[in-house]
This record gives sequence, C-alpha cells and structure tokens, in this order.
Amino acid sequence: MCGICGICNSSNALADIKCMMSAIQHRGPDAEGEYIDKENSIAMGHRRLSILDLSDAGRQPMQSSDGRYIIAFNGEIYNHKELKSFVPDSTKLKSTTDTEILLELFSALGIKETLHRARGMFAVALYDRHERAIYLMRDRAGEKPLYYGFANGLFVFSSELKAIQKVVYQNRIMLTVNHDAIGMFLRHSYIPAPYSVYNEIKKVEAAGIVKIVYPFLEIASQVTYWRIENNVAENHWDMHSAKEKLSDLLSSAVSEQMISDVPYGAFLSGGIDSSLIVSYMQKVSKDKVRTFSIGFETEKYNEAPYAKEIAAAIGTDHSEMYVTDKEALNVIPHISEIYDEPYADSSQIPTFLVSKLAKESVSVVLTGDAGDELFGGYEHYKTIEGYFNKIRRIPKPIRIAGSKLFANKIFDSVNKKTFNNKIDKLSRILQAQNFTGFYYEMLRIDTARAPLLKPGIAMDYFVNALADLPNQNLVSAMQWADFYTYLPNDILVKVDRAAMRHSLETRVPFLDKRVIEFAYSLPAECKYNELGSKAILRELLYDEVPRTLLERPKKGFGIPLDDWLRGPLKEWAGEMIHSVELKNLSGFDQKQAIDIWEKHLRFKGNYKSILWNIVVLTQWLKDNMQYGW
Repeated sequence: MCGICGICNSSNALADIKCMMSAIQHRGPDAEGEYIDKENSIAMGHRRLSILDLSDAGRQPMQSSDGRYIIAFNGEIYNHKELKSFVPDSTKLKSTTDTEILLELFSALGIKETLHRARGMFAVALYDRHERAIYLMRDRAGEKPLYYGFANGLFVFSSELKAIQKVVYQNRIMLTVNHDAIGMFLRHSYIPAPYSVYNEIKKVEAAGIVKIVYPFLEIASQVTYWRIENNVAENHWDMHSAKEKLSDLLSSAVSEQMISDVPYGAFLSGGIDSSLIVSYMQKVSKDKVRTFSIGFETEKYNEAPYAKEIAAAIGTDHSEMYVTDKEALNVIPHISEIYDEPYADSSQIPTFLVSKLAKESVSVVLTGDAGDELFGGYEHYKTIEGYFNKIRRIPKPIRIAGSKLFANKIFDSVNKKTFNNKIDKLSRILQAQNFTGFYYEMLRIDTARAPLLKPGIAMDYFVNALADLPNQNLVSAMQWADFYTYLPNDILVKVDRAAMRHSLETRVPFLDKRVIEFAYSLPAECKYNELGSKAILRELLYDEVPRTLLERPKKGFGIPLDDWLRGPLKEWAGEMIHSVELKNLSGFDQKQAIDIWEKHLRFKGNYKSILWNIVVLTQWLKDNMQYGW
C-alpha cells in the first residue's frame, strides 16, 4: 500500500514532485522515490508503505526490464505468485514484489490482458516511454483512489487530492469549486467519481483506464475494462451447492489476502460480515489472529460486547478500546483534511478510531466490507421493494395526479409539520418513472421541496449512472446499484482515507473478483430466506460461531449524531450553518438550511443527515479557501 503522484509540463519538476510526495507521506512512510524525464516533461513520485519484500528492491517508481514502462503502483495483487508463471523465462526479476510482476506482465501481455488476469486492489500510473503516454488505472471495485486533472498547462495526478491542491498552490494556480459536485454531495453525502469538488480535477472510475499522451494537454481515451456480468438467470444454485462454492472462494480469497511480510489482523464489529472473514482467517492461521473493535459509552451504538463474544468463540487475540464522546468529537476538526473533499458518512469517525487502534499492533487488516452490497444485507432493500410493489399497483394517471397535488403550495404548511418533509418525498416518489428513479428518491439525503443548491447538469448522476440497471428482481437491482455508486464512492472512500491516515493497509476479501461474480450469479433465495438477509453468509457463519451470538438486531457502525448536534456540537454546527461561507456559496439556500437546523433543535424532525452534510461542507470551505473557489 502506497501513495502515488505525478506532474507533467512543470518548469520545476523535482520541487513539484517533492511537494506532492510530502502531502501523501502518511500513505507511505517507509520510503520515497521519484522518476523524472525532463525531455518529455514527466515527473512521477511514490511513497512506500512496505508490505511485501521490505528490501530496497521494491522501491518505486520501477522500470520494466525492457526499459519501456515506468510504474508507480499503489495496492496489492493478491494472485501475484500465480501470475509469475506468465512472466517470460528470459526476464530476471530483481524482487519478490507484486509490483515487479505486474510491471513485467504489462510488457509481456499488454495492459488489458494483465488487468483481466490480476486479482487485487490498486491504483496504477504507468508511463509508456515508446508511446509517450501515461495510463492511469484503478481496480474493479474502486478500493484505491486516483485523482487527475489539468490546471493552467499542468497535468497532475495523485492518490489524494491534497497533493494536487498543494502543488498547484505552489505554482500559484487557483482551482474552481464544482457546484454540480457540491449539489451531488448534499444529496448523497459524497462526491461520486468521475467528479471531484473541483472543476479541473476528476477521479478515475472503478475499473477504468484513462490515457493521456504527450504533450499531456488533454485526455486521449477512457475505457472500462470490467463490468459485472448479470448472469443470475443462467445459474440455478441451491443453497447447499452455493454454500460449498462460496466457502471455497472465500477460503482462497482470505488466504491470498493474508500474505504479508508485516503483522496483520482484522476489524471485528461482531456483525455477520466481519465475523465470517475473521473465522476464515483463524482457520488458515497457525497463530491467533489479531482482531480490533471499539466501543462507545452510548449503548445504542455500542457493538463492542458482541465483537468480544464473537472473538472468544472464534479464538482470536482481541483488542478493544472504549471511546468517550469527547475522543470521538476530537476527530471532527480533522475531517476535511483526512478526506480532502466534502465527505459526510458519519461512521467515518469510528472507522478512523478503530484504524488508529489497529495500527498500534499491525500494518495490515482484513475487513468485512462489501458483504451487504454483494449478498443483500441492507435492511432497506426489502422495505423499499415492498413500497415500490405497492405504489406501482396504483394506475399511472392517478400517481401523476397525486404527485402534482402534493407538490402544490397549499401543502407547504402541512409538509413543514411532517417529520422530515414527508409530503415532498411522497410527491417525488409518485413521479418516479421507473425503479431507478424510485430508489434514488428513497435514498437521497436532501428531502426538502426545493434543493439546497440550485440543480446543475450533473445533479442527476445517480439516475444516469444506473441507466443500464439489470432486469432482475428488485433486491438484486438495488445491490447492483449500490455496488456501482454507494460502495466505491462512500464505503471504500471511508475505509481507505481513515486507515491510510494511520499508514494502515486494509484488504477486502469480499471484493475478490471471483467472489463478486459468484455473488451476482446467485438467485434471490440464497440471499433472503427465513433466516433473513445475507442468508448464505449466515449459513456459513453458523458452522463457525454459535447461532445465538448472531441473532440480534443490526446496529451499524454509527455515532449519536442527532444528539450531538443538539448537544456538544450545537455551537460549532450553528456557527457553520450561519457562516459567511455558506452565504457566499453561489446558488445555496442558506435560509432553508437555517430553517432545517432550527426544526432539528426543536425536535420537529430528525435532520441529522442533511445537517451533517451542511456542516461538513462548510468546514471544508473554510479549510480550503486558499486553493480557490
């Protein structure tokens, strides 16, 4: 796990690449290296977190044996030992790193074929000296981040936005805020790829390849090298055979992801997903696996006791830390620095704290992320399916008429008295032309009739991104939607930035290519049955852990945000909502924000999600004004 960066057309390449590398030192505290080609105006940088082959032989940027390619690589290729067989016998490898094997395969097999064969998480910058081209590539699920863009003649890329901010600032270049992206953030709590908070900067999308050629002034091409095959109709798994197959796949994925030359462990929340991953780790390991969890004083959000019981049942070496409200609140001033962009999934705070705890003992952790998206774990899937089935029974003319009626201003006073603007929400739901639009309206955070920020051309990204939603049952469609939107732009962002802030590598066995494709071949009954959600995962885990430890309501990984906003965060949040930064944000309706804030304080609704988005946005605006508006 590392940090990568680069700049083209710089008049002071060495100073600029050093500036960028210093901004991402936390991603790679063990070593740094740079490659500079003055003739072609290219500089590439790498910060190394040593995981495999701790010797200097693994230093980057690295050059292929034929001299054609230069690579700066962030991530892990878990099947690199298997891929080694495709490296030509004439090639003499200098290290045991996955980086070198990947590099030599790019030379021997080509880029797309290499990516097709590789299983792992990665962000790659590859310079082809023959083509004078740079290829920026990202893993299938979007685990590892990669930003890029053009600013006043410079082409820049980096693992984190802060490296780009600092180098353009060093070159006296100002960036401009993308108001469409901010609008999306207010609706979804994150800014989705390919957008960023700046107009000049984009993100490489999951499973994407972006090509830029000399003189590095524009994008030459963008392609997607992998998509989920919607082959559920072609496979007729029963629970028994599916359970055996998934067990084999998870055993292989977990075993591969436990390969490390440094100490490793796992996050353990006590839920189905992390418990299953830890149980498979313990079966593979000769020693007790290190597991980590945090607890909160507020019982409603405290899963630490469950994690401790699961750890005892599996037999891990378990560590837990109870966090006070004050310790959690102390993270908030650093959020904009950790995440670079406005990002407001409030579970970012406990994720940051459990990463800090784990780093005291290990440098690598496995997590249970993506189990919900792959195996139907979110409770709202069945709820939303039920609502949609009821609403679509209403004839369309009646739905449209009802939508127009509820949108009428005569309902304004009624709407304001409802909990979280339910009349507005019902009006929009009745307008939905299809399930994609319905799902979007059910999930969006901003529930007000008029958007807080005037809509722009990119505001409906969610609907556009899901234009090719598969024609399956509704639960499968929601999983597919979340895999391509919520997972890469929220869940994986949260874990990557929180963990890498502490120089901790996270690995996600559920995102093994084979597991992903298998999960999307399963019929609905393997995911939902009398056991509840994630039925197949429950079946596997019941073989490892007493069933009584798992039959309890899901709490999630959260914090008492609604109470904090009315209590210890009240002064700070009020200052943010009344701030001059929001007043000066073009198109933003500050009066509406203040109204929502006051309703929340008076217990006239629970607006914690949209309020958290607003205050996080404002703090980001305050912290990043020097880089441009």
